Amino acid sequence: MPDDVFVIDFDGVLADTQMEVMSAGLNCAMEVWPDAFRDISTDEVMKGLVRVRPRLVKGYESMVMARMLAEDLGNVNVILECENWADSQSGVVSHVLDTYGNDADELENVFEAWRRNRIENNFDDWITLNPLYDGIQSAVSDCQAPFYIASSKAGNRLIPLLNTLLGMEVDEDSPRVFSGLIPPNELKLEVLETVLQRPIAQGERTVLHFIDDRFQTIEYIAQHGSAELLKKFVLYLAGWGYCTEEERQKARELGIRVLDLGEFCELLRFQIIMKVNDGCQETEEETLAHVYKKSE
Repeated sequence: MPDDVFVIDFDGVLADTQMEVMSAGLNCAMEVWPDAFRDISTDEVMKGLVRVRPRLVKGYESMVMARMLAEDLGNVNVILECENWADSQSGVVSHVLDTYGNDADELENVFEAWRRNRIENNFDDWITLNPLYDGIQSAVSDCQAPFYIASSKAGNRLIPLLNTLLGMEVDEDSPRVFSGLIPPNELKLEVLETVLQRPIAQGERTVLHFIDDRFQTIEYIAQHGSAELLKKFVLYLAGWGYCTEEERQKARELGIRVLDLGEFCELLRFQIIMKVNDGCQETEEETLAHVYKKSE
């Protein structure tokens, strides 16, 4: 049995996908509501979209965000500070769509068609909009521990990214990949329960690691996971991903470890997080040489 097993989110953990999602949202919003964008800098709207990425759950919501920001760039704070952005009935998205006279299915169809067209006609450009974070490719390649991918991203987009960027050679039926996990909180908890029951997780010494950049998902699992699950799984918040400083602080207060990108790469590569020499500390050899010199 392996000593370590990983369950890893994709967006905001392995790859920085926000430009792909948010540029699609902006372009689609400009098609659906062209008048809203006549007197606003789209560059400023895009900057705002990057800031509000931590609130995004479903891709089409980036269209709603873009429309709100086109109306008032100060809506960045409205989006970031709301506690029920995506709730199906009472959330801000539903309320805003009622105001605009649109429904979610309509926008989702526009959004998915636009993204599908970009993938089919500009695959290489699409790939470049989803770059891996620095060090991820080599860390994944060096990782000797088994790992699963658990993502809210649809399988028809996730699989090409995994195969092209990480060379995983998987398809949508692979037992290593869990895709389309929306709502993410409940479905990612189900994934962890599934992995927990697999033979690979049954060793007495086996430690399971779950890494996600969405604080609400980590918090939900910490609050609703079974005692057995929380005993076996270590939960980590990916601090370099789509989370805010306030969320990182909340995670620390809950006792959840907030990783930086270098620590995550070490965890994948060595299954431990080592203290990295920043160049100012003496090496072990230098320290020993110093001690021996003093004792002469």
